[in-house]
Amino acid sequence: MATRPLAVLGLVVAMLGGCTGATVDPVPTTSSAPASPRTLAAPDGARELPCGDAIDHRSELPEGYAGILDAVALPVAPASEQALQAVRDEEDGVPPFWSKTGLLVRAGVGVTVAVDAPAGAAALGWGHAGDPDYFRPAITTSGCDGDDWLAFPGGFRVDEPRCLDLVVTTVDAQQQVQVGVGAPCDGQQPPPF
Repeated sequence: MATRPLAVLGLVVAMLGGCTGATVDPVPTTSSAPASPRTLAAPDGARELPCGDAIDHRSELPEGYAGILDAVALPVAPASEQALQAVRDEEDGVPPFWSKTGLLVRAGVGVTVAVDAPAGAAALGWGHAGDPDYFRPAITTSGCDGDDWLAFPGGFRVDEPRCLDLVVTTVDAQQQVQVGVGAPCDGQQPPPF
């Protein structure tokens, strides 16, 4: 009879594993971990994401979002069938097109999300926008307390609508993904408006 509880436990674990959403590998993964196996080095110009700025937590990923390295989730192509809408919004010191979208961060995981674009062409920012340097080329966190996925408000700034390349880095891996910001990436439709 001892095998029956183990079988039931295995079934429950398998079912719960399916509740966190699918991980999509939109662009090939590379394994180039940072120099120290336990420390995530923040790139120059990165902004520390304040854990207290999370506005919600989720056990499942929203439709159109994909988990990246089981560390963050974003509406990346092709998981998100449509590019994000970008509106022109002039603000000093940042690219003029703004696209609002949430970022989900896995609790307890250190991660960096960085734009892979020429200087001044793109920036990102999540959390509460009180910091004058809110939009930066990268955000980083050493791991936030909590359960499941923590949700942060924010989004992207770009100099012109584009398919934006992002690099997601954890202590163990790095992956490049794409987000359509006002213009579609391969496999996406244009934004709704």
